[in-house]
Amino acid sequence: MEEYIFVYGTLKRGHKNPAAKWFHERAEFVTTARTVGSLIDLGEYPGFLLEGDSEIKGEVFKFKSPEVLAFLDKYEAVEEGLYKRVKLPCIQGIKDVWVYVYTGTRKGKIIPSGIF
Repeated sequence: MEEYIFVYGTLKRGHKNPAAKWFHERAEFVTTARTVGSLIDLGEYPGFLLEGDSEIKGEVFKFKSPEVLAFLDKYEAVEEGLYKRVKLPCIQGIKDVWVYVYTGTRKGKIIPSGIF
């Protein structure tokens, strides 16, 4: 079964970190995309919040392997409570798209442009 994920930070194309490289080898870019919420600057990475009405710009990828979500859950520190993975009902006409929502301490400043 194909799965879709919306990424808005260090997993977007052009990022050279090891996790992005691993992800891009196993997922296929679909489209640039936008959703609504808030994006906060946490230094080396951003945090996406469902609250807010800013346009958040990112990318949608698709993949089939369940190992991708397991890897990303570790990368996003889901077990530690830093992020949680949720499904957005629709992005750019694609239904049921995963996204990681920041659940950690809200210490960062809002990124008004919605681009990290």
